Amino acid sequence: MAVSKFAFKPYLSILTVPLKVRYALDTFPQSAQIGLTNIGVSANLFNYRLDRYFSTGNKASHLFSLGVLLAPSVEELNPGNTDKNVNKTSKQLFMSTGLTVTYTYNDVTFALVPLGFEIATTNDEKHYIYNKKMWWGAGLGISTKLLGFF
Repeated sequence: MAVSKFAFKPYLSILTVPLKVRYALDTFPQSAQIGLTNIGVSANLFNYRLDRYFSTGNKASHLFSLGVLLAPSVEELNPGNTDKNVNKTSKQLFMSTGLTVTYTYNDVTFALVPLGFEIATTNDEKHYIYNKKMWWGAGLGISTKLLGFF
């Protein structure tokens, strides 16, 4: 037996985006970055849930969602990616935000971020060439229910 429903109730996932692809910018070519430099929350706002119940008593839940991402992120600043406005290499805190398209199987989330941005939190970061520039990426996460929330 299967039960499905649409909902406009927020559903939260803890999400990391280990793959980010940045578009070419001026003399900088397109670049891809892989690494765990962020972890945040995806607030899934438009949801379609399909629950399948089996005769064995098991249940499989499928959740397809559209939402928004909010995650602190660490980026490396250096003279090359700040047009020489920063003198030495350092890692700085940014806020990542974006739109998310997610698929959650039971409590494991797979995400596509078709539109994301890094937003500076300090004056030095405002010189970062990718500050407020678009990127896209892919992520993994878990539902907050696994951590005892909601």
